[in-house]
Amino acid sequence: MPGSFFAVPPLSAWCIPFVLGLLLGFVVEAFARPRPVAPWRRDWRCLAVHAGLWALGFAALLAIYQRPWVATVNLLALLVLLTVIGNIKYITLREPFIYPDFEYFTDAIRHPQFYLPFFGIGNAIMGAAAYVAAMVAGVMLEPALGETWAQSLVLAASLAVAAAVLLWCAGRRPVSISSEGGRDQQVLGMLCAWWRYRQEEGRQLDLSAHAPFSTPPDKEAEHLPDLIMVQCESFFDPRRTFRGLRHDILTVFDAMLAESAEQGLPHGHLRVPSWGANTVRTEYAVLSGIAPEVMSVHRYNPYRSLGRHAVPTVAHYLRRLGYRTLCVHPYARAFYRRDKAIPALGFDVFLAQDDFPDAARFGPYIADSAVAEKVCRLLDDEGQPGAPRPPLFIYVITMENHGPLQWEQFDPGEQHFYFPQGLPTGCDDAVVYARHIANTDRMLQQLKARLEKHERSASLAVFGDHVPIMPAVYAQLGEPEGSTDFFMWSNPPALAHRSQPRPASTSCTLQSHELAQALLAHALRVHKKGASDEEPSCAMNRQPEN
Repeated sequence: MPGSFFAVPPLSAWCIPFVLGLLLGFVVEAFARPRPVAPWRRDWRCLAVHAGLWALGFAALLAIYQRPWVATVNLLALLVLLTVIGNIKYITLREPFIYPDFEYFTDAIRHPQFYLPFFGIGNAIMGAAAYVAAMVAGVMLEPALGETWAQSLVLAASLAVAAAVLLWCAGRRPVSISSEGGRDQQVLGMLCAWWRYRQEEGRQLDLSAHAPFSTPPDKEAEHLPDLIMVQCESFFDPRRTFRGLRHDILTVFDAMLAESAEQGLPHGHLRVPSWGANTVRTEYAVLSGIAPEVMSVHRYNPYRSLGRHAVPTVAHYLRRLGYRTLCVHPYARAFYRRDKAIPALGFDVFLAQDDFPDAARFGPYIADSAVAEKVCRLLDDEGQPGAPRPPLFIYVITMENHGPLQWEQFDPGEQHFYFPQGLPTGCDDAVVYARHIANTDRMLQQLKARLEKHERSASLAVFGDHVPIMPAVYAQLGEPEGSTDFFMWSNPPALAHRSQPRPASTSCTLQSHELAQALLAHALRVHKKGASDEEPSCAMNRQPEN
């Protein structure tokens, strides 16, 4: 018939699967953790976003498959998958699936060892096979909608326009968010929370009022020391939580902690903005000095849209003072977009995995000992002949202790070595973790020995980025409260520059965004003309730990 080529299929042909799928989407959400409130308790804009996104997805799949039931099952399967992933993330990392996490789907393809162990390789294979089988069966059993593909495209376009109208109405005065992933999922629902986080991530933030390194440095500073910051992967003192762990596993750490106290330098616990993963949150907080609370949704992955909240960092500050700034991270250069983020954060040189040819490995990753050797070689480099070597700022991001710990094996004797009194069943990860922590201690010994021989003044800060992922171990041996450990330490030439010794300091707690400021306060001020040695024992006057 004339005109039937572009005719819209009748309402009865697609309305039931569309509406049923829309309603079942709310049912799937009810199984998410934390559980969203009932739809009738949400702001109308949240419901408009939910309906708009469902209509948009339905339209896209209808244009591809021409089958409304296949489109509905496809969308529901995707929502179920995201709900399962979100629940696993909530159990392991204490936060739900949020919009920036969509980037991890491509990361899971490039770095599957980081993600598949938590979802399960068998589950992933069975889930993929079931999905393919369902789609093949659906296409074979359900007839195509309309007489021609063009009719399905017309319907899909109409639904897409309706979806755009709903999203536009909801976006005129967007519903407010707290930027706390769990709370926003509860109040807004999963789909609306993702949509609002996407919108907020695209918003420019002015953080200049919160950036401590915006102030120009003192150009009269003299005798600038080399500065090394070591961000240790998944490091905290497990003896605080695991009572059966042998006490001498961190002998060098204990010695340097005691020397830090004798030198009057800050040491103690570090409050970090993540649990179990997301190293870049601590990393950006330390380098920028920006508290995560003022970063809106950018706090979850600061490197995704760095240009929208860029501020001067400690590397920029030190570079203006005359430092050569280097970042060392023995993993893939582009992971977390560090290949673009690290230079933007003020580093002259970024040494990544390809700069560690034939380096020793312990477990799947480059060993802490190899990282220490790299730092020692950087300290040994005297620069260009005939020119004084500038002071160095070296920021190290270790990798050895990165999980998943459950993929590593150990000898039976190792359990008795690290836990002489034995371990309950299901605590193998604690043995693997102890083995890596012992290697971290050896790395500290390498750095300490090199810096004690260093002719230049040097100050060192060592800290953990977050606690490790070990839910089964925590269930048996106790759960850490989430802080990591840190200390600052100066070598003999740096101590010799002091006009008078400082009184011993007590253990304290710092926020991660305060750490670099504290290091500069204690390492640089003593080298400036007329600077006083009378400094607080811990930055920001934090309360001492018990």
